Amino acid sequence: MISKEDVLNLIYKINIDKETTDVQSFIEMIKTKNNEEFQELLNESNINTLEEVEQFIIAKFKNSPLPQIALNNLDLEHTFFHFTNKIAFDSIAHNGLISRIGDRANGVESKELIFFSEGAENVLRLCNTWIKWIMHRTYGEKNQFGYYASQDECLSSQSSWCKEFLNKEYLNDEEKKKYVFELVMSGMKERIYFALELKEGQDFSYFDIDYNKQSALNDKLKGNIKPYLFEKEMYSDYSNVDVATMDKWNMHTLPQTEKIEPCKITQIIDSNGQTDMLSIVIELYEKYKGQDLACDILDDFIEYAKIRELANQANQSQEKQGESVEETEPPIVITELKFAQIYDKSKGKIKKIFSTIKSFIDKKNKVNDEKTNNDSDENILE
Repeated sequence: MISKEDVLNLIYKINIDKETTDVQSFIEMIKTKNNEEFQELLNESNINTLEEVEQFIIAKFKNSPLPQIALNNLDLEHTFFHFTNKIAFDSIAHNGLISRIGDRANGVESKELIFFSEGAENVLRLCNTWIKWIMHRTYGEKNQFGYYASQDECLSSQSSWCKEFLNKEYLNDEEKKKYVFELVMSGMKERIYFALELKEGQDFSYFDIDYNKQSALNDKLKGNIKPYLFEKEMYSDYSNVDVATMDKWNMHTLPQTEKIEPCKITQIIDSNGQTDMLSIVIELYEKYKGQDLACDILDDFIEYAKIRELANQANQSQEKQGESVEETEPPIVITELKFAQIYDKSKGKIKKIFSTIKSFIDKKNKVNDEKTNNDSDENILE
């Protein structure tokens, strides 16, 4: 197993400029990761040896970005969307996408595959299921994100959690949703989307098998119905879990497709030039929210994320003002508590809240712009 110390020592030995901001940021990023997170980054970049680490680092600090395309310029109904961690960008730009067992999917997936969704609506359905998946990994027996303080607490909570999940009670549990929404937002901000150039019959088949559904159906035939019930709730009404064929929101390449070359990969950006998954998903949601997507938790997540982002912008605007204008009154900061209050009161009043926070941001930005213009005039006069 490659350790963080191995990688850090290697960086100092490689003939690259260690004093650049990019390299220093990369070093700090490695230092801040715990061992599990660090191993996850290595897995996402398909790195197994120190030699591959060296190749990755050298490639990372060369200029070879993938081309970009805005959402507005895509055929949103037929584009093949694939998301991955930002840390894998340079490896993908140089080496392409390599088929492998999915992140944290050991014991779930048995084949090395590349996953994707066809069309924007199916991206939103994937996100809906992803939120549910993270919720179950949080409150279920995996306790993946450390919600339970001990294994005993985790095990003693499983009966009530199973009931809550299968009866859809979790959809009304605001506390549980907030906790998971924060995890999902963080995860989306660390990820990016690619458009893939794929050919049916060569790279994938619409009639291929969803191995999760197949496994749940096999368990059901053996008398163990629990995995089937969980799969049915996880996959929502846009999937038929009684048929093992994969859905367009959860497609994968053929087993013999070991790699997608960089020339068939394009990075997706939103209309404002943002590359993170969250920005892209929010923009897609705005385009398709009037349609019946059967997404039962995504609506609440998007509402939460939009208010959260506006709150962050307000705080950033306040900080920016503090740098350029002398404070004559205490700064207005949207704290975690204030944000929670806004969210809790937002049901049915979302437009009004958005308008209020946006007005606050615009007002602060206007002050900054006027101050900047005055400073510029003074500099010219000098």
